[in-house]
Amino acid sequence: MDALQPTILALVNDIGLLALMVLVAGTVRGRYGEPLDPPWGDLVMGLAFGAMASLVMLQPIPLPHGAVTDPRAGPALLAGVFAGPLGAAVAAALGAATRYFVVGGPIALGGVVSFALYGLAGALAGLAIARRGLALDVPVLAGIALFGTLAVLPAFFISVPPAVGLEILAVAGPTL
Repeated sequence: MDALQPTILALVNDIGLLALMVLVAGTVRGRYGEPLDPPWGDLVMGLAFGAMASLVMLQPIPLPHGAVTDPRAGPALLAGVFAGPLGAAVAAALGAATRYFVVGGPIALGGVVSFALYGLAGALAGLAIARRGLALDVPVLAGIALFGTLAVLPAFFISVPPAVGLEILAVAGPTL
């Protein structure tokens, strides 16, 4: 447990930032409705979630072979839920650019692909939630998280042999 403590503390800190952002966004929407009409509101919300994804990547948790992990999945997925496909695309593009150009590293391309997959999963989840009129309760959010986790698995095998991808995934698994 002592070996996981720094990882857990870093994740809790970053997830706390995301939770605060979601609470503010939910409160604004609940009190004032949509602050901006689509597509501008979706664009602004996508930028906000993309900025949050970028922010949590600035202190990544190192993994084997130069890979890193962080709680970028939350903002990348929730952009699609709160801001639709346009917001998901904006958040994914901003996060991918930060992952590739700022964080970098030998497996940066896998991080870029992870944003594309998270953005797609979030957009699909948002569309499904809207069509079925689902409330964002714990089971729905857990389903979004599970869907996003399964969707991102191929990104662990970009730019590395399968054995290395499995090794990275074995270490990153608890953070997913």
